[in-house]
Amino acid sequence: MQSDAEIRAIPAQPVSAPLRFDPAQYGANSHLSPLSRFERQAPSGPSTPSYGSEAGSVASGSHSQRNSSSADNPSPLSSRSWIPKVEAYKLIVEEMFRQLKKERLVTAAPFVVNGVACRLGRNKYTYYPPNDDRLLSWVTALHLLNPEAAFTLTSSVAASICAGLEPGTTEVILTDEDFVQVVETTEGLGKARKAQGACFVRTQGCLVVWADTVQDMVEAGRVLEKKMIKYIWRRAKASNSPYSTLASTPSSAVHSARSSAVGHGSTPSSGPSTPFTPPSHPAAALTRPFRKFFSPSGPATSQRLQSATSLVGSEKPALLGPTDSTAAIAGLEPSPMINEKLGGDPTVAAAAAAEAGGDVPDEEGGQPAVGSLQRGRTVNLYGPLYTGIGVGLNILLAGLLARRVITMCLLDGSYLRLAVLAVIPAQMLICQFLCDNIVGIVAQVFMPIAQLNRNSLYYSGKRSPRLPAGSKLPHFTVQMPVYKEGLDSVLAPTIESVKKAVAVYELQGGTANILVSEDGMQLLSPEEQEVRRDYYERNMVGWVARPRHGDKGYLRKGRFKKASNLNFTCNLSMRIEEIMDDKRPEATMLSGGEWYDEDEKALYATAMQQAIDESEGKAWAAGDIRIGDYILLIDSDTRVPADCFLDAASELEQSPEVGVLQHSSGVMYVANHFFEKMIGYFTEVVNLAISWSVANGGVAPFVGHNAFLRWRAAQQVIFTDDDGERCVWSSAHVSEDFDMALRLLMKGYVVRWATYSNNQFLEGVSLTADDELNRWQKYAYGCSELVLNPLRKWPTRGPLSPLFKKFLWSDCSTTYKFNACSYIFSYWAIAVGTPMTVAMYFAMGLFWPLMDPIPLPPLQIWFTVVFVFSIFGTFAQLVFRARASRATFVHALVQTVKWTPMLCVFFGGLGYHVMLALLAHPFEYNMTWSATVKDVEESNFWKEIPAIFKRFGHCIAFMVLFAAAMVVMGSDLIPLEWRILEPAIYAPAIAFVVAHLVYPFVLNPWLVRFEF
Repeated sequence: MQSDAEIRAIPAQPVSAPLRFDPAQYGANSHLSPLSRFERQAPSGPSTPSYGSEAGSVASGSHSQRNSSSADNPSPLSSRSWIPKVEAYKLIVEEMFRQLKKERLVTAAPFVVNGVACRLGRNKYTYYPPNDDRLLSWVTALHLLNPEAAFTLTSSVAASICAGLEPGTTEVILTDEDFVQVVETTEGLGKARKAQGACFVRTQGCLVVWADTVQDMVEAGRVLEKKMIKYIWRRAKASNSPYSTLASTPSSAVHSARSSAVGHGSTPSSGPSTPFTPPSHPAAALTRPFRKFFSPSGPATSQRLQSATSLVGSEKPALLGPTDSTAAIAGLEPSPMINEKLGGDPTVAAAAAAEAGGDVPDEEGGQPAVGSLQRGRTVNLYGPLYTGIGVGLNILLAGLLARRVITMCLLDGSYLRLAVLAVIPAQMLICQFLCDNIVGIVAQVFMPIAQLNRNSLYYSGKRSPRLPAGSKLPHFTVQMPVYKEGLDSVLAPTIESVKKAVAVYELQGGTANILVSEDGMQLLSPEEQEVRRDYYERNMVGWVARPRHGDKGYLRKGRFKKASNLNFTCNLSMRIEEIMDDKRPEATMLSGGEWYDEDEKALYATAMQQAIDESEGKAWAAGDIRIGDYILLIDSDTRVPADCFLDAASELEQSPEVGVLQHSSGVMYVANHFFEKMIGYFTEVVNLAISWSVANGGVAPFVGHNAFLRWRAAQQVIFTDDDGERCVWSSAHVSEDFDMALRLLMKGYVVRWATYSNNQFLEGVSLTADDELNRWQKYAYGCSELVLNPLRKWPTRGPLSPLFKKFLWSDCSTTYKFNACSYIFSYWAIAVGTPMTVAMYFAMGLFWPLMDPIPLPPLQIWFTVVFVFSIFGTFAQLVFRARASRATFVHALVQTVKWTPMLCVFFGGLGYHVMLALLAHPFEYNMTWSATVKDVEESNFWKEIPAIFKRFGHCIAFMVLFAAAMVVMGSDLIPLEWRILEPAIYAPAIAFVVAHLVYPFVLNPWLVRFEF
């Protein structure tokens, strides 16, 4: 590592042609070099070198001589483009310095060290003013911190705050939610938490501000300046108050409640670190869970150690997971099952106390007692009531059918029709979703909805009270599985959104890291790999990549690979923790019994390299890949609210029974064509319906993204697969999220649905009808996989899968079982339309006079579905959205009128495809789907038509044959007595055929634009 003196500046070289500079242009994509914008404007020819002193200097951390020539520092860029790019950056920093000076964020006094720096590339910075040698140590520290842009905020406000800080101060508490780190000298900046975006340098009386874009850096400086002014104003008012004791309090205590390394702050100063003694419990390496006690980018190791020793010293017995092969994890005790059973249930008692206005009994320091609810939460019973009514309606319909069958048997003495009674259970499974919707239509229009704005066991309509100031905040790990998504268009915007949230949380006193499960890194070209590596390194993103399928004997398990991808990352992270636990006692003795942050980082680096070596080249990894207290699981096309971590920490810390905190998501529009907007509207409707169901008392679903997962809970449900691999997620199931939720529920945790983020968690939706169809087929395949065994296993194992039987016989609430089955079998309700339509057309058409009157006419069934879902359901949704203040009645009406016709086409054309997916699993057909398209890919008529016939050819052929059969059956080619002429028989069949035929054409956004 270079010293402060090992730095050199390339003398300025003028640009041979003027470059146009707009600071606002730099910042659209922080992962891209802003030089790309100047390349299009700079001349391509070489320029004449001229050693001037007006432009900024370029600093490199890899050379020791300051005045060496540029030839000593070869650039990866071409020599023709290097000089214009350097000059462009010099213009950037010079212009930024003028702008900061104009806004009085830097002081004009000559004795004050002012500087602006911008990152040229790896270990290269250009800075301004160019001839101020006092900036060299600052620029050197930036090489370690590695921001894109930084400047020294040297206003009188910053100087005043620094002047009152005592040596050893680690944080300045500007507000209750803004904890700005402090270092003694500029050399300490290399150890600062980068995500926080700012750091006071006490001895130099300045605030160093950095960001990933120049525009964000300036805005951050403005915001911090205003907060510092308010901070000083509050102190001044408090000091002048006759009732205040601040006047006699040391200034350092006013500035920061944390002036030692043992405090909450995590920013080490440039002075000597305060050592601590690591745990010496002999079983520590075996019993401590795989938690992120020590993080290279996390909080102070002493703080993490306190958590570790408290766990090691626990006398709680070790708990095992759901199988004997699960690793024993000591000190982890889940909350007992919180269900809706009466009689001695502490949950119901606590809920009743809270509902009556009483206090919920707490056990330790105000924390929720085991088995109790957080104050203000209740157990709602609207959901069980509505579910019970729906089941009762279903039983009533089944009873009416049985009554009709028995009556007909008694009237004509033909008992053969009693065989119809055998299909009643199957009919009830299919009809339950219809019955639930009938009850829901009435309830949404007439029943109370105030519970949408309240908190209950499974639902959070309001934020939990914030943790008290000074509380130890948990560490979050943001885990994002990726494949081959575009870095510029998909991954970078998502990571930038997460980084803003991490920065806010670190300013609030917490810590977080980003962990990417890279399924595409080893599949890309070396050039693309280097681009991704560089981006991850510059943005402090940890990543783990696994080999392609079949490479080095490695098999990517699972049909959709997401679960096995996450497992690969989790296993590597847990293995690192195991190695560190093994090596830490010896490392502690070698260090003389003292342990510093630097020691922990060195131990992590050693353990990480050993874990990678053990994988025999299979695992690639870099950065911080340790997992904290909670995991925020997101997709690669996600946006998160900036203030999400502290809200989640407050709720999860106060509700130990919550294993998953699932947030309701909004829609992120990227293509802005009609199909994306239609699916976005439908997604919003579905999420609102889920919110209503959970607020009523139903168990919340876990949808697999935009969810906070308690890492401790996930470790308790780890199991070992047939190959001996430790699995957090089930790669044997398409619906790995349902499997995880079920294991957590059976372990005693609950899944909670949160809406207080106001849909600021944004997710992308399908951009094409083909992608959306794939999504429905995946869901259908997953449901079939959950419920049924393959046909060949029916004689020996029965039709029901082990997971479904486990679910049915679990301790989960009865309401949840009915609701889950209602949803699962709704896919069979969609799929059964295809065989029933064809069968009923021929049966009713050819044998109508001889048909038993028991089966309902197809037109009557069709009208029932249309009226319940398309007419009454749409009307109820319209009224409900207006009642819930999700939209005005007029706006909701316009949206409903706009999208209902297209949605009818969409659902009308699903039946055939869902049927294929449901049959694929029991018949063990290897059904595959392409990866979800998350990049907008422009297309036209000539590209789409061949793609449509390739994807939908078998469906089109089937529908054309069925339509031809209907034409023939109604023509003179068929004898009159066999001819089908009744319109009531034709109407449902025609609607069925038309919907499937027009689906790929009418819903194709590139065809309806008529672009060729």
